[in-house]
Amino acid sequence: MVKRNIFIKNEQGFTLIEIIAVLIIMGILAAVAVPKYFALTVQAETKEAEAVSAEIQARANNYFAQRLLSGSGTVAAAGNATWLSNIGGLPVAADFANWIVAASSLTKTAGGHIYTISVLTQMAADAPAKIQLVQS
Repeated sequence: MVKRNIFIKNEQGFTLIEIIAVLIIMGILAAVAVPKYFALTVQAETKEAEAVSAEIQARANNYFAQRLLSGSGTVAAAGNATWLSNIGGLPVAADFANWIVAASSLTKTAGGHIYTISVLTQMAADAPAKIQLVQS
């Protein structure tokens, strides 16, 4: 008697239907993941700008406190650019290398937004300078 193995074939690889199913699943995952990724990058850039603004405000407060303790008085109006470019002896340009440092502002373009950190009010005898973050 001769036995025939009808079901035994030389099977290798995947069928076309299996490949198409995997591609459809990957397309669905990509359609969901890519917009979330871009939203997260914009949110991360905004949080970085807020953190930099808070750090500069803290440095301005520290600078004001040091001047009060040393009895130096207030900073002249023209001194505004001096403390922004060299707050507390720490160069802003070196600390924030990916920001454009101007005389009285820092600017960064990221994720289609422009972040500008500038001086809202200058340092006075009784108050430190106020820093403002603007996103446009």
